[in-house]
Amino acid sequence: MVPSDFIKVEEFPLSPTGKIDRKKLPEPETTSSAETAAFVAPEGEYEQALATIWREFLSHDEVSATADFFDLGGDSLTAFRMLAKVRTTFDIKLPVSSFLTEPTVRQLASCIEEDRNTHKDPERRCGRNSQTWELLELSSGSSTQPVILTINQPILYRNLAENFTGKAVVANLHVPDRACLTVQRSMSFEEIAADAASLVKSTYRGRKVVIVGLCVNGLVALKIAEKLVSSDVEPPSVVMIDTWHLAKLGRLPPVSSYIKKWVQRSKRWGYHFKQYRSGQIGLSDLVQKNNLSNKILRKLNIAEPALEDEEFIVDLIYHLAERCRNHEFKLYQGDVMLFRSEKFASNNNFGWDSVSGIEQSNCILKGWHEDAVGGASVRTMAQIIESRFLTPSKPYHFAAAE
Repeated sequence: MVPSDFIKVEEFPLSPTGKIDRKKLPEPETTSSAETAAFVAPEGEYEQALATIWREFLSHDEVSATADFFDLGGDSLTAFRMLAKVRTTFDIKLPVSSFLTEPTVRQLASCIEEDRNTHKDPERRCGRNSQTWELLELSSGSSTQPVILTINQPILYRNLAENFTGKAVVANLHVPDRACLTVQRSMSFEEIAADAASLVKSTYRGRKVVIVGLCVNGLVALKIAEKLVSSDVEPPSVVMIDTWHLAKLGRLPPVSSYIKKWVQRSKRWGYHFKQYRSGQIGLSDLVQKNNLSNKILRKLNIAEPALEDEEFIVDLIYHLAERCRNHEFKLYQGDVMLFRSEKFASNNNFGWDSVSGIEQSNCILKGWHEDAVGGASVRTMAQIIESRFLTPSKPYHFAAAE
């Protein structure tokens, strides 16, 4: 990974233990694209109201009407909170993917005004739809390029999409709302995957596809790939990140399950507390990244109740996990690669011992689970995927994440 800035220092500041004290290193004298772009004052009722919301949640004194949400520091958690505020301010419900399709105050204001004037349903307006899935392109390309298809939580994969070199179109296939989730609850796992595959086929017929999924969505990716296999096209490749073979694990006894849960909680707390101590995240982020602390504070009426979009994501994950747990995966004929984040750095197989053909990357992604998809290793992961699946003539060798 090539640094974006270089700073000359006379000597490195050291901690009492003799290690480099990163907190005392000088900050780069650079500004983001959002800060250097010309300021455009918000105009009209919708833009001004949205700018007020953006200033509040993104902690900026001024927000240009044309500044990008992500350039200003926005992420999925911030998007959930802001959409809740938008809902109470305008009495309109927008999908979280709105920040990908309309990432500026001006674009989002135009979207809200159009939806209110025409009485459209904004929850189903961002991409191509099937019965229970929506397909949204995160980066564009030609109609002949391969497709990297990520599964669910589209904002999570935005950084990954930006780190490919333009050799492929990057898209996201997701369950867009609770209405679609309700329909899926009456479907088998086979039917859910078939519904997704039909949308992918109709959109990207005849093109090479690499399907990427985190955690349980890795299993969804594998099942969709199985449904896409046909005689006239190369079998889709699959990339799974922190994905367990749920059917092989079985259910732990109550005591073992309880102990395992608390071990994971303590590790998660330790990881995020280190981030807090180093200044990478704030106190509110530390609390919100750990479910147990959130639950305790909410019961004490100290923290705000869980947002509707947050609850939807949790419900969706549990729904898909239950469908996968009772499904026996067949031997897949395409290429499959398994990545691990720091959360599971010591796990070597994720229950896939008896399934041949699973290639394990020797790259440990930096970050705790979902953070790994958009964190420090995202460029390395993009390079590995491109080298392994999009340019097979190039050698594949990555010793570690940068």
